[in-house]
Amino acid sequence: VTEEPVKIGEVVEVDLQGNTANMVDVYYFNTLTDCANSDKWGVEYEALGIDSVITREVYLANVLKGKKGKKQTSGGNYQFMGAKFCELVVELPIDAGTGKIRIRPIGDPVGTALTEGTLLGIHPNGGVFAPQYRLIHSEGRTGSGITRAVNVKRSVPQLPAIFDYALFSGGDIVKKKPVYVPYVPDPSELAVLVSALPGQDITIAASPINVVANFDKPLDAALSDLTITKGGNDVGSGTTVLDVDGLTLRRSVTWPATQDGVYTATYRACVSPTVCTNGAFGFTVQANLLDGYTNKLTDSNFTIDIRSTGLNMPAVRVRPGTRIRWKNTYSGQKRVKSDDHAKHNYTPLISTAAIGNGDSSARVTFTDKGSYFYHVDHNNGTDLNIKGIIVVE
Repeated sequence: VTEEPVKIGEVVEVDLQGNTANMVDVYYFNTLTDCANSDKWGVEYEALGIDSVITREVYLANVLKGKKGKKQTSGGNYQFMGAKFCELVVELPIDAGTGKIRIRPIGDPVGTALTEGTLLGIHPNGGVFAPQYRLIHSEGRTGSGITRAVNVKRSVPQLPAIFDYALFSGGDIVKKKPVYVPYVPDPSELAVLVSALPGQDITIAASPINVVANFDKPLDAALSDLTITKGGNDVGSGTTVLDVDGLTLRRSVTWPATQDGVYTATYRACVSPTVCTNGAFGFTVQANLLDGYTNKLTDSNFTIDIRSTGLNMPAVRVRPGTRIRWKNTYSGQKRVKSDDHAKHNYTPLISTAAIGNGDSSARVTFTDKGSYFYHVDHNNGTDLNIKGIIVVE
């Protein structure tokens, strides 16, 4: 998002060297009041080749219908990197060989809420931009009338005032308005997905109770989000929750009438308003796998044995309200913990105290429909290969 409003006739330029995105989304017409008259505004989009030859020029605005516009803006109420926008242009193409793009607000600001210009939000679709910069162009004249100019690329918000005096050694200073380029963070600043449950490309027998995504850096709860879809339809329940450690996004999943299909979890993990990671992972539900599970649908209370060779019932089907006990049938202290190790944060429901040899006091009552993944966690972590799945249906 630009640091300050961009007025009619001013330009935002994005350097595409090192770019991996193949499209760009543009947000504009930002206001804290309302979206009235936003249809009087638009954006002019230019894609330029490396050799500065214009390869594409597209005008997009409701006010330009019947002229060059091939697409129309989408009016609405959008949030992007902490700013509110009333208009969105999606999937503007970045063709092969494009060296930079230029985006210029167009339209009639008179009578609208944005007489001083609009912030622009520029989102790389399908990849990331290379690190950007702020370009400052200054011109000055010496006492003898010689004009000097300099372009400086800086990632900081502004240059110190001493810059001009040190450069020009007196005389009148004439500054041109800077061209603002959206900041794209260095990859080391971005939050990286460490693990997820259900994991990428796995196949399970029933819908999960929730989806969790674990990252390596603390996230901003107000800017981060996790959505779950199946066949293009939203199957997430409630809102995205950021765990207290700030490292995990989680979203509950609605138990669908038809289980089978591919589920896609799409995340936006923001460390700050200008440092965000977009990504996705998917998993498949194949309901006929339940045929291989132990059927306990008519049992309201039963025990699973923890053996040296594994669980006597590693995968079971139960009804809501079923209480399950775990019994330690061999030596050592055992604990039953939610996947994955060592965060154990798929669900806080499965987290027992230590279970001694012969002990069967550890128990959990399951009420919500979905798949629960867990493992046996020895005090020294030697039994992590003993895993179990409970499907409540």
